[in-house]
Order: sequence, then structure tokens, then C-alpha cells
Amino acid sequence: MDSIKINDGTKRIFIADENDGPQDPARVLVFNPSNTDWARKFAATRRGISIKINDMLASMKAIEKEFDAAEGEIEKETDVLVRCATLRDEVIPGVCNEIEALFGPGSVKIIFNGPVNESAIISFLEGIEPHIQMTRSEKMAQYAPPVVNKRNKHKKVMS
Repeated sequence: MDSIKINDGTKRIFIADENDGPQDPARVLVFNPSNTDWARKFAATRRGISIKINDMLASMKAIEKEFDAAEGEIEKETDVLVRCATLRDEVIPGVCNEIEALFGPGSVKIIFNGPVNESAIISFLEGIEPHIQMTRSEKMAQYAPPVVNKRNKHKKVMS
């Protein structure tokens, strides 16, 4: 029987840990970066997540200065550590919800496969962005006018 292959722009990417063990078929992220609405949503979500993570890191840095100043005072040191953990607990779940809204239910488990922290989120966004940019570039190239070589087009031939 004859068949046709339809390219709907869907991308499937295996997610691997740093140790680059064997690919786990359960850790495949499926998304469609050729969809303009999805690409816009990704760009907006990435900007929003970056702002939230940067704000959280700046706040944690300020809190850590208090930790340095409280050296030797166990109660104050503990308070500072609790405040950092609380700040992380307030930001990270919201960021995970944004990732789930973008990539679909269960995507956070596929991507991170365990505890999520700001480093893992940044690593994921930096890792996925080139795949999205490449697909978007290919999509845009379809609509670009063809490049015509005009060099020597009107060259006179001498006899």
C-alpha cells in the first residue's frame, strides 16, 4: 500500500542527563516550534521565566549577605537559609507550571526527571532554544524569495 509522510512541524527531542547515559524512550519532549503561535508563546514564557529566575537569584544574593553578616549566630543563619528555601519554593513551582502550560502536561517530569532547581531550568531553556531557532529559521526560509545570482548576467561577449 502506498503512503505519504506528512510533516506537521512536530519536533521530538530526547532529554538526557549530564552523564549522557542511554536514551530513555520515556523522556521524549514533543512540541511544534514551526507553529507561530507556539513560538511566540515560547519567547514570552522564556522572557518571563528568565526575569523570575534572575529576580529570585538577586533576592537570594541579598539574603546570603545577611548570612555572611550573621556568621556564628546559628539562629540567624538558620533563618537566612529558611528564607532562601522559601523564596525558591515560591518561584520554582510557578515556573514549572509555565513550562507545563507550554510543553504540555507531564513535561516537567520528562524534562527534569526529579527535583527542579534554577540551574536545571536555565540549562533546559538554553538547550532547547537552538532547536526552536533552527526550526523557525527553516520555516521562514520557505517564504523568503529565492536568491538569484545576478553576477555576470549582462556580460558582453567580445568576438
